[in-house]
Amino acid sequence: MSDRKIDADVVENDLLILALKVRETLKDPKKWCQHTRQNEHGQFCVIGHVEAALGIEWWTVPLHRSEACREKAKNLFREMGVYDGGELNNPLLDAVSHNNTHNHAEVLNLFDKGIEKLMEKVHV
Repeated sequence: MSDRKIDADVVENDLLILALKVRETLKDPKKWCQHTRQNEHGQFCVIGHVEAALGIEWWTVPLHRSEACREKAKNLFREMGVYDGGELNNPLLDAVSHNNTHNHAEVLNLFDKGIEKLMEKVHV
């Protein structure tokens, strides 16, 4: 097995772990919101849940200011199928758009489908 294949497996496994963490916190509709990263009730949009799973406190280091975290989030959404090179041409904006235009069950379903795709890639 080449080093490149091992590296790809590590990245995909890392993304799967991240997706599972986000899915776990996102599953409760009382912790989810639309049109803002976090609202006055302590609810988060999908990006806020990703930030939390990455250990980022949104008020100190916004996701867009952290290059490594931004790339990890982009890769996550790209691998989950949120980003398809579409109109917005940005996986994070596509994820926010999906979050803001779909109900909680549909957002959660996207994570379920994305987790299935990632599990197939890491042969879980």
